[in-house]
Amino acid sequence: GVISAAALKCLGGDFQARLTPEGPEAAEEIRRCKEMGIEDINTVFTIDDLVKSEDVIFVATGITGSFLLKGVRYHKRRATTDTLVMRSLSGTIRRIIAEHHLDKKPLFRDNRIKLRMD
Repeated sequence: GVISAAALKCLGGDFQARLTPEGPEAAEEIRRCKEMGIEDINTVFTIDDLVKSEDVIFVATGITGSFLLKGVRYHKRRATTDTLVMRSLSGTIRRIIAEHHLDKKPLFRDNRIKLRMD
C-alpha cells in the first residue's frame, strides 16, 4: 500500500487503505498493529497518512515485463533495463532505458553470476 500511495502521490492522485488481517496469522497481525500504535484496526488511512512528505520520489525498474515496464533484456554481454522515475514536487516523470555492459560488472565479469545468453 505505501509504495502504491507514493507512486500515486507523484501523479497527483489519491489513495485510501484499510488493514484487513485474515487467516491464521490475523491475531498476530492485530497485535503488531497495536504495538505500532494502530488502536482501531478499521481505520481508513489516506494517502497523507501513508506518505507524510510532499517531496516524494518513486522509482521502479522492470525485472519481468509488464504493461508499464519492460523486463531486463540480455543480448551478447549486455543487459538493458527500463526504469520509471517520478517526483511529486516537480511532477516530473522520466523513463530511463539503460544499457549495462556486463563485462565491466565484477559479479558477471568474474563469473560469480552465470547468465544464459540465448
